[in-house]
Amino acid sequence: MALDSFLRIAVRAYPLPAGKAPHKPSRWRQPYSAMLVFDTETRIDHTQALMFGSYRFIDQGACVEEGLIVGDDLSDQERAILADYASTRRADVARGESTRLRIRSRREFLDRVFFPLGYKGRALVVGFNLPRRSSQQK
Repeated sequence: MALDSFLRIAVRAYPLPAGKAPHKPSRWRQPYSAMLVFDTETRIDHTQALMFGSYRFIDQGACVEEGLIVGDDLSDQERAILADYASTRRADVARGESTRLRIRSRREFLDRVFFPLGYKGRALVVGFNLPRRSSQQK
């Protein structure tokens, strides 16, 4: 196998020195049973406006929903590319969950996923490559 075909993984570990007891768990270090993980791609100009993103909602260690987030100012051609992608792929979810890869607008993602699960539901929220807020987004 070629060396470049291996998956690179970064791991961060904090071993305890010999003889030192672990910290007492605090209310801030609670184990999370639910996580909302999302990644976004932005324009490469100065606005860095959202083009699209992908997300997964994981509950009790199982992915129960996976989908795409569509930016507000995408062209019809760009939206068609995302729709085509979603129609040819299945969501990688737990058995018994819908395998349809959902497509949500930015507003729908915020109102129906981010706010109820991340804020009200207190799920752990993990975001990668988050876009800057543009003057068009309200």
